[in-house]
Amino acid sequence: MPDPAFWPTLAAFAATYVGLAAGRWPGVRTDRAGIALVGAAAVLAAGGLTVGRAAAAVDVPTLATLLGMMLLAADLERGGVFDRLVERVRGFARTPRRWLAVVVAESAKKAGAGFGFAAFCAVGVPVTLLTLAIAWGRLALVLG
Repeated sequence: MPDPAFWPTLAAFAATYVGLAAGRWPGVRTDRAGIALVGAAAVLAAGGLTVGRAAAAVDVPTLATLLGMMLLAADLERGGVFDRLVERVRGFARTPRRWLAVVVAESAKKAGAGFGFAAFCAVGVPVTLLTLAIAWGRLALVLG
């Protein structure tokens, strides 16, 4: 016989993941961070996890790193760094390869705007461009 807290915990967990995937719950005005917080509280309330075990599962260095990245990305976004980067990429897009860089940069920028942590997601633009630059260098060696 399963633990009596199993099904309520599973329901809370599933509702949280559906909300995170959709980005919202119908009729509720909150973002993904709020959904995650309510979901964590629901799992605790259902009895599937004790407060002590939940606290032990928190990895403070990882959270500090993520917070630092979000703050850095938010500062760069407010300063217009990502907009200027996309404009520069757009300015040099004269070949198909260069247009690919523009499409990736624009997609990363727009994807960042769709998430609750838009500034955090905006970090993907320079990382993606750096990855493409490395790939282009290798592709140039292969194609000659």
